[in-house]
Amino acid sequence: MKSILRRITALALCAVLLCSTALASDALGGKIYGYTLDICDDTTLTREVMWSSSRSDLRTENYVTYKPSDSISPVVSFGSSIPDKQTVTSMAKALEKNGRRVLSGINGDYFVMATGDPLGIVITDGVLRSSASYLHAIGFNADGSAVIGTPNLSLMADFKGQSLKIADINKIRTNTGFYLFTDDFGNTTKNTQKGVDVILAPNTPGDQLKIGGTVSCTVEQVIEASGATAIPDGKFIMSISNKSGEWLQETIRSLQVGDTVDINISSEDTRWNNVQHAVGAMYWILKDGKVDTSISDGASAPRTAVGVKPDGSVVFYTIDGRQSGLSVGATIQMVAQRLQELGCENAVLLDGGGSTTLVSTYPDFGTSSTINSPSEGTPRSVSNAIFLLSNLNPTGTAGSLYVTPKSLTLLPGATTQCVASAMDTGWYPMDTLPGDVTWSSADNAVSASGLFTAPAAPGVY
Repeated sequence: MKSILRRITALALCAVLLCSTALASDALGGKIYGYTLDICDDTTLTREVMWSSSRSDLRTENYVTYKPSDSISPVVSFGSSIPDKQTVTSMAKALEKNGRRVLSGINGDYFVMATGDPLGIVITDGVLRSSASYLHAIGFNADGSAVIGTPNLSLMADFKGQSLKIADINKIRTNTGFYLFTDDFGNTTKNTQKGVDVILAPNTPGDQLKIGGTVSCTVEQVIEASGATAIPDGKFIMSISNKSGEWLQETIRSLQVGDTVDINISSEDTRWNNVQHAVGAMYWILKDGKVDTSISDGASAPRTAVGVKPDGSVVFYTIDGRQSGLSVGATIQMVAQRLQELGCENAVLLDGGGSTTLVSTYPDFGTSSTINSPSEGTPRSVSNAIFLLSNLNPTGTAGSLYVTPKSLTLLPGATTQCVASAMDTGWYPMDTLPGDVTWSSADNAVSASGLFTAPAAPGVY
């Protein structure tokens, strides 16, 4: 145990900074200070503060890197329904209330502010909760490995010898084509115009929509609807506006109670058949190791992205913005270049601006908190989020030490008290230290009691 204590303590003290000598990021500027913490097996939380010479201001990034393993699970979460907006923090608290340890979480897809409609796909627990065939997406398999691509879903309703395209699943209905609603969308279809709604009951109770699958249903009711229709639990509603094509309207009106309707969902990219969790992503910013320079770059702003390295490691990335003196943000191509610097081969951009949020659970805490600085002062309510959860349980066996402060900039002669907390082998905090802690640092800058005094010479200690 003594060797473990010494190793972890030394590592933490190396993150205590005195000045701004540093490595540089071609994308963001010169590094001033930062830290990297182990928060689970092969999982780290990193914070870097950089100086942008071109902007004469700071850039602050926070990101989590994990290697897929049995110890962790990436999951997608949303509120009580697909369009129900909630903060990433509140979604994290809901997961914790269900007994999960939230290692990290970031905001997800772009969404319609007025309605909460996510623009892209949403998959949780292998079920397609919301569709969008034309946008990119980031998906996660059961083993934690990530998939980046464009699902290009085929959504079809087969009945009476015809195979008709479904425009979308669990999106606000427009005036064109068929829409399919499930109870994931909420209590009603939220339609505001007249149309035709067909209530479908899966022939196998509990059957759900999955990519690469078919759900066979029986027509229970055909409704001439003047507005929103209640969605029965466990059933579907196929809906069309009266402003849609006349032939399509009459086709759906031809359905009668007892008729069979098969809902088929497929993707030419069969990788999506096995994805357990996914969210849409408007921009694929780093593809096969190359930055996509064709994307409109945009102004410097808060950004959220997910990158995947050649070895399968995944990076949940955020950079704060619109806060002079803390972080001025980055353009889209800066983020792509930065993820390239971090070793990613592919990366997608998620919603940014006031939505950019990263939560994590520090090693000595039992619950998660917001790690970054949202540009609106508090986390924005968003449509969905991606979380990294621990699959480990507390063991009560000491495994490592966590030292605070994690990172600090001090003037010569200034002091700070270092404190060590014990973590068990499941990465849960322990109430007491398992033994004595020995403190040491370069140039004897730390005392036997853990009091660090910044030396006169600039450096990292």
